[in-house]
Amino acid sequence: MSSSIPPPLLLALSGPSSSGKTTLARHLLRLLPPSSAPPLLIHQDDFYKPEHLLPQRAGLVDWDSAGAIDMDGFVAALRHVKRTGRMPDGFESKEGQNVVDVGKDVGNEEADQRLRERVARAVAAEGARRIVVVEGFLLFGLGAEAVRAEMDVRLLLRARYADVKARRERRSGYVTLEGFWEDPEGYVELVVWPGYVESHAWLFEGGKVEGQVDERAVEREGIRVCPGGGDWGVERCLEWVVGAVEEAVGGGGGEGKGTG
Repeated sequence: MSSSIPPPLLLALSGPSSSGKTTLARHLLRLLPPSSAPPLLIHQDDFYKPEHLLPQRAGLVDWDSAGAIDMDGFVAALRHVKRTGRMPDGFESKEGQNVVDVGKDVGNEEADQRLRERVARAVAAEGARRIVVVEGFLLFGLGAEAVRAEMDVRLLLRARYADVKARRERRSGYVTLEGFWEDPEGYVELVVWPGYVESHAWLFEGGKVEGQVDERAVEREGIRVCPGGGDWGVERCLEWVVGAVEEAVGGGGGEGKGTG
Protein backbone atom coordinates (compact mmCIF):
# COMPACT_ATOMS: atom_id res chain seq x y z
CA MET A 1 0.00 0.00 0.00
CA SER A 2 1.29 3.48 -0.86
CA SER A 3 2.68 5.42 2.10
CA SER A 4 0.29 8.24 1.19
CA ILE A 5 -2.77 6.02 1.73
CA PRO A 6 -3.65 5.29 5.36
CA PRO A 7 -4.16 1.65 6.39
CA PRO A 8 -7.77 0.45 6.41
CA LEU A 9 -9.91 0.47 9.53
CA LEU A 10 -10.87 -3.10 10.44
CA LEU A 11 -14.24 -3.24 12.19
CA ALA A 12 -15.11 -6.62 13.71
CA LEU A 13 -18.78 -7.55 14.11
CA SER A 14 -19.19 -10.78 16.04
CA GLY A 15 -21.85 -12.67 17.98
CA PRO A 16 -23.57 -16.04 18.16
CA SER A 17 -24.99 -17.77 15.12
CA SER A 18 -28.14 -16.05 13.84
CA SER A 19 -27.55 -12.89 15.89
CA GLY A 20 -27.77 -10.63 12.83
CA LYS A 21 -24.05 -10.15 12.08
CA THR A 22 -24.23 -10.52 8.30
CA THR A 23 -27.42 -8.49 8.02
CA LEU A 24 -25.95 -5.60 10.02
CA ALA A 25 -22.64 -5.76 8.17
CA ARG A 26 -24.37 -5.49 4.80
CA HIS A 27 -26.58 -2.67 6.06
CA LEU A 28 -23.50 -0.78 7.21
CA LEU A 29 -21.76 -1.17 3.85
CA ARG A 30 -24.94 0.02 2.13
CA LEU A 31 -24.88 3.20 4.24
CA LEU A 32 -21.30 4.10 3.32
CA PRO A 33 -21.20 6.97 0.79
CA PRO A 34 -20.16 6.02 -2.77
CA SER A 35 -17.53 8.74 -2.76
CA SER A 36 -15.62 7.14 0.11
CA ALA A 37 -12.82 4.62 -0.33
CA PRO A 38 -14.62 1.42 -1.45
CA PRO A 39 -15.65 -0.60 1.60
CA LEU A 40 -14.86 -4.28 1.97
CA LEU A 41 -16.80 -7.03 3.74
CA ILE A 42 -14.91 -10.11 4.95
CA HIS A 43 -16.78 -13.21 6.17
CA GLN A 44 -15.12 -15.54 8.65
CA ASP A 45 -17.23 -18.34 7.15
CA ASP A 46 -15.05 -18.12 4.02
CA PHE A 47 -12.21 -19.60 6.09
CA TYR A 48 -13.74 -22.91 7.14
CA LYS A 49 -11.52 -25.94 6.82
CA PRO A 50 -12.61 -28.71 4.41
CA GLU A 51 -15.44 -30.72 5.92
CA HIS A 52 -13.36 -33.87 6.39
CA LEU A 53 -11.00 -31.90 8.67
CA LEU A 54 -13.70 -30.45 10.91
CA PRO A 55 -13.88 -31.49 14.57
CA GLN A 56 -16.74 -33.46 16.09
CA ARG A 57 -19.06 -32.63 18.97
CA ALA A 58 -21.77 -34.94 20.28
CA GLY A 59 -21.09 -37.29 17.37
CA LEU A 60 -21.81 -34.54 14.82
CA VAL A 61 -19.65 -32.43 12.50
CA ASP A 62 -18.84 -29.23 14.42
CA TRP A 63 -18.96 -26.07 12.30
CA ASP A 64 -19.18 -23.83 15.37
CA SER A 65 -15.82 -24.03 17.12
CA ALA A 66 -12.34 -22.59 16.64
CA GLY A 67 -11.17 -25.94 15.32
CA ALA A 68 -13.46 -25.55 12.31
CA ILE A 69 -11.75 -22.37 11.11
CA ASP A 70 -8.43 -22.08 9.29
CA MET A 71 -7.25 -19.44 11.76
CA ASP A 72 -3.78 -19.16 10.23
CA GLY A 73 -5.25 -18.50 6.78
CA PHE A 74 -7.79 -16.08 8.19
CA VAL A 75 -5.14 -14.06 10.07
CA ALA A 76 -2.88 -14.05 7.01
CA ALA A 77 -5.71 -12.63 4.90
CA LEU A 78 -6.47 -9.92 7.48
CA ARG A 79 -2.81 -8.90 7.58
CA HIS A 80 -2.71 -8.79 3.79
CA VAL A 81 -5.74 -6.48 3.82
CA LYS A 82 -4.05 -4.22 6.38
CA ARG A 83 -0.93 -4.01 4.20
CA THR A 84 -2.58 -3.63 0.80
CA GLY A 85 -6.21 -2.63 1.36
CA ARG A 86 -7.51 -5.66 -0.55
CA MET A 87 -7.94 -9.41 -0.25
CA PRO A 88 -5.19 -11.74 -1.53
CA ASP A 89 -5.13 -12.39 -5.28
CA GLY A 90 -7.33 -15.29 -6.30
CA PHE A 91 -9.55 -15.13 -3.23
CA GLU A 92 -13.21 -15.90 -3.92
CA SER A 93 -15.99 -15.61 -1.35
CA LYS A 94 -18.69 -18.26 -1.23
CA GLU A 95 -20.65 -16.44 1.46
CA GLY A 96 -22.52 -14.29 -1.06
CA GLN A 97 -24.30 -17.48 -2.15
CA ASN A 98 -25.99 -17.76 1.25
CA VAL A 99 -29.28 -15.87 1.37
CA VAL A 100 -29.49 -12.97 3.82
CA ASP A 101 -32.57 -10.77 3.82
CA VAL A 102 -31.20 -7.25 4.18
CA GLY A 103 -34.08 -5.27 2.75
CA LYS A 104 -34.02 -1.71 1.42
CA ASP A 105 -33.76 0.14 4.71
CA VAL A 106 -33.82 -0.41 8.43
CA GLY A 107 -37.12 1.19 9.32
CA ASN A 108 -38.25 4.20 7.33
CA GLU A 109 -36.75 6.53 4.76
CA GLU A 110 -36.10 9.29 7.29
CA ALA A 111 -34.22 6.99 9.68
CA ASP A 112 -32.25 5.51 6.79
CA GLN A 113 -31.19 8.96 5.57
CA ARG A 114 -30.23 10.06 9.07
CA LEU A 115 -27.90 7.08 9.43
CA ARG A 116 -26.42 7.73 5.98
CA GLU A 117 -25.58 11.29 6.98
CA ARG A 118 -23.95 10.17 10.24
CA VAL A 119 -21.84 7.57 8.44
CA ALA A 120 -20.88 10.10 5.75
CA ARG A 121 -19.63 12.57 8.36
CA ALA A 122 -17.63 9.87 10.13
CA VAL A 123 -16.07 8.60 6.89
CA ALA A 124 -15.24 12.15 5.77
CA ALA A 125 -13.23 12.57 8.96
CA GLU A 126 -11.13 9.55 7.92
CA GLY A 127 -10.37 10.89 4.44
CA ALA A 128 -9.17 8.10 2.14
CA ARG A 129 -9.10 5.40 4.83
CA ARG A 130 -10.95 2.30 3.71
CA ILE A 131 -13.54 0.74 6.02
CA VAL A 132 -13.22 -3.06 6.22
CA VAL A 133 -16.04 -4.87 8.01
CA VAL A 134 -15.20 -8.36 9.27
CA GLU A 135 -18.12 -10.49 10.44
CA GLY A 136 -18.04 -13.88 12.07
CA PHE A 137 -19.22 -16.02 14.97
CA LEU A 138 -15.74 -16.43 16.49
CA LEU A 139 -13.77 -13.19 16.27
CA PHE A 140 -13.34 -12.71 20.03
CA GLY A 141 -13.78 -16.21 21.45
CA LEU A 142 -11.17 -18.56 22.85
CA GLY A 143 -8.93 -19.77 20.07
CA ALA A 144 -9.33 -16.55 18.07
CA GLU A 145 -6.86 -14.37 19.97
CA ALA A 146 -4.73 -13.69 16.88
CA VAL A 147 -7.84 -12.65 14.93
CA ARG A 148 -8.98 -10.32 17.69
CA ALA A 149 -5.58 -8.65 17.78
CA GLU A 150 -5.91 -7.53 14.14
CA MET A 151 -9.16 -5.61 14.72
CA ASP A 152 -9.32 -1.84 15.25
CA VAL A 153 -12.97 -1.78 16.35
CA ARG A 154 -14.49 -4.77 18.18
CA LEU A 155 -18.27 -5.06 18.38
CA LEU A 156 -20.14 -7.99 19.94
CA LEU A 157 -23.83 -8.66 19.31
CA ARG A 158 -25.91 -10.71 21.69
CA ALA A 159 -28.75 -13.18 21.16
CA ARG A 160 -30.75 -15.42 23.43
CA TYR A 161 -30.67 -19.19 23.05
CA ALA A 162 -34.37 -19.39 22.17
CA ASP A 163 -33.95 -16.83 19.37
CA VAL A 164 -30.80 -18.47 18.01
CA LYS A 165 -32.56 -21.84 17.90
CA ALA A 166 -35.68 -20.47 16.21
CA ARG A 167 -33.79 -18.43 13.61
CA ARG A 168 -31.25 -21.11 12.75
CA GLU A 169 -33.92 -23.77 12.38
CA ARG A 170 -35.75 -21.55 9.88
CA ARG A 171 -32.74 -21.55 7.56
CA SER A 172 -32.69 -23.98 4.67
CA GLY A 173 -28.94 -24.58 4.93
CA TYR A 174 -25.53 -23.19 3.98
CA VAL A 175 -23.28 -23.24 0.92
CA THR A 176 -19.93 -24.82 1.87
CA LEU A 177 -16.59 -25.48 0.17
CA GLU A 178 -17.75 -28.93 -0.88
CA GLY A 179 -21.44 -28.35 -1.45
CA PHE A 180 -24.32 -27.69 0.92
CA TRP A 181 -24.90 -28.24 4.65
CA GLU A 182 -28.22 -28.67 6.43
CA ASP A 183 -28.31 -28.79 10.22
CA PRO A 184 -29.45 -32.18 11.52
CA GLU A 185 -32.13 -32.29 14.18
CA GLY A 186 -30.93 -31.01 17.54
CA TYR A 187 -27.86 -29.29 16.07
CA VAL A 188 -28.34 -25.98 17.89
CA GLU A 189 -28.66 -27.49 21.36
CA LEU A 190 -25.94 -30.13 20.82
CA VAL A 191 -23.34 -28.16 18.84
CA VAL A 192 -24.05 -24.49 18.07
CA TRP A 193 -25.00 -23.14 21.48
CA PRO A 194 -22.52 -25.21 23.55
CA GLY A 195 -19.75 -24.02 21.22
CA TYR A 196 -20.73 -20.38 21.67
CA VAL A 197 -20.93 -20.71 25.45
CA GLU A 198 -17.61 -22.53 25.66
CA SER A 199 -15.73 -19.90 23.64
CA HIS A 200 -17.40 -16.75 25.03
CA ALA A 201 -18.17 -17.54 28.69
CA TRP A 202 -15.07 -15.58 29.75
CA LEU A 203 -16.75 -12.34 28.62
CA PHE A 204 -19.71 -12.74 31.01
CA GLU A 205 -20.09 -12.79 34.76
CA GLY A 206 -20.12 -16.36 36.04
CA GLY A 207 -19.78 -17.60 32.47
CA LYS A 208 -23.50 -16.99 31.86
CA VAL A 209 -23.73 -15.72 28.29
CA GLU A 210 -27.34 -14.60 28.69
CA GLY A 211 -26.47 -12.72 31.88
CA GLN A 212 -24.35 -9.68 32.73
CA VAL A 213 -21.26 -8.75 30.75
CA ASP A 214 -17.96 -8.92 32.62
CA GLU A 215 -17.08 -5.24 32.31
CA ARG A 216 -13.44 -5.74 33.23
CA ALA A 217 -12.96 -8.42 30.58
CA VAL A 218 -14.52 -6.47 27.71
CA GLU A 219 -12.77 -3.25 28.69
CA ARG A 220 -9.41 -5.01 28.85
CA GLU A 221 -9.94 -6.46 25.37
CA GLY A 222 -11.44 -3.30 23.88
CA ILE A 223 -14.74 -5.02 23.04
CA ARG A 224 -17.96 -3.02 22.85
CA VAL A 225 -21.03 -5.14 23.61
CA CYS A 226 -24.40 -4.21 22.11
CA PRO A 227 -26.84 -3.19 24.86
CA GLY A 228 -30.25 -4.78 25.16
CA GLY A 229 -29.17 -8.30 26.08
CA GLY A 230 -30.11 -9.57 22.63
CA ASP A 231 -33.56 -8.00 22.56
CA TRP A 232 -32.84 -5.07 20.25
CA GLY A 233 -34.10 -5.17 16.67
CA VAL A 234 -32.03 -4.57 13.52
CA GLU A 235 -32.74 -0.84 13.34
CA ARG A 236 -31.58 -0.10 16.87
CA CYS A 237 -28.55 -2.39 16.59
CA LEU A 238 -27.52 -0.67 13.37
CA GLU A 239 -27.76 2.73 15.04
CA TRP A 240 -25.48 1.40 17.79
CA VAL A 241 -23.00 0.12 15.18
CA VAL A 242 -23.01 3.51 13.44
CA GLY A 243 -22.33 5.15 16.81
CA ALA A 244 -19.35 2.84 17.32
CA VAL A 245 -17.98 3.84 13.90
CA GLU A 246 -18.35 7.50 14.85
CA GLU A 247 -16.48 6.95 18.08
CA ALA A 248 -13.73 4.98 16.36
CA VAL A 249 -12.94 7.81 13.95
CA GLY A 250 -13.46 10.61 16.48
CA GLY A 251 -16.86 11.67 15.21
CA GLY A 252 -18.56 11.41 18.62
CA GLY A 253 -22.31 10.96 19.06
CA GLY A 254 -24.46 7.86 18.88
CA GLU A 255 -24.92 4.83 21.11
CA GLY A 256 -21.51 3.37 20.33
CA LYS A 257 -20.23 2.27 23.73
CA GLY A 258 -22.71 0.49 25.90
CA THR A 259 -22.66 -2.97 27.30
CA GLY A 260 -25.55 -5.13 28.33
